[in-house]
Amino acid sequence: MPSRGPPAAASCESRRSGRSEQTSRGREYPARRCASRRPTACCRRAHAPGLARLGTLHPRAVVRVLRVLRARGRGAVLEDEGLLPARVLGSSAGALVGGLWAAGVPAGRLCEELVALRREHFWDLRPGLGLLRGARFRARLEALAPAGSFEECRVPLAVSVFDVLARRTAVLDDGELAPAIHASCALPFLFQPVRIGRRLYLDGGVLDRPGLAGALAGERVLYHHLTSRSPWRRRGSPALRIPERPRMQAVALHGIPRVSPFHLERGPEAMERAAEGMRSALARELSRG
Repeated sequence: MPSRGPPAAASCESRRSGRSEQTSRGREYPARRCASRRPTACCRRAHAPGLARLGTLHPRAVVRVLRVLRARGRGAVLEDEGLLPARVLGSSAGALVGGLWAAGVPAGRLCEELVALRREHFWDLRPGLGLLRGARFRARLEALAPAGSFEECRVPLAVSVFDVLARRTAVLDDGELAPAIHASCALPFLFQPVRIGRRLYLDGGVLDRPGLAGALAGERVLYHHLTSRSPWRRRGSPALRIPERPRMQAVALHGIPRVSPFHLERGPEAMERAAEGMRSALARELSRG
């Protein structure tokens, strides 16, 4: 296991302005307030299989803010503190970790699964509109998730996907769970598009990197932001900034190692540093939004 290095730095910001578009399978969500005082956890897109986001779920930190993860980091921390969200949102790796947690997989089990993950577990070459067919990845999702549908999840879940034909973000929040998570994680050119009904979907982070498209008007949101930059993103890209939204508390984690299909060995360090960063953020008083 690689050395942990210095703890990840964390910063907290409250964003009280700006607007976001809410869509559900291409339709607008009705504007309504969340009845619960618990915030919605939002997990943004991350590199590789969500290892950093999982770190925040670790039991002695802030466990319910998911947008998902680096395994023992953010999510695990929230779970230990009993800070459970009223809903979970996410795109890409955020949909993976947040979706599996909402489906009933404990943070500790998620950590174990992601740490043990090897490239051959999901690497099924079949060149087409993407390098990988995605059948192995789907099979692992189906085997791991206790819930088979959105309706069976322990808390409401909404994941962002990119509609290939419409060229816009759509939000999936009902029906079968594994295909939706698979679609939200289907990185263009790496995975082939995922067909759900008559639509073809790709990685939700294409246009909704924060994973906030499913947030409801007036809803309190706890947003987990990774500051690391993907190789294809230019420095200063608007996609790398913390989005602005009323009643949103953003927790930004800095210095998290990048994890990729070719560098999965960085996962344990990424999770631990994410957990340290989330604990540090929790040690400070978060604004109520």
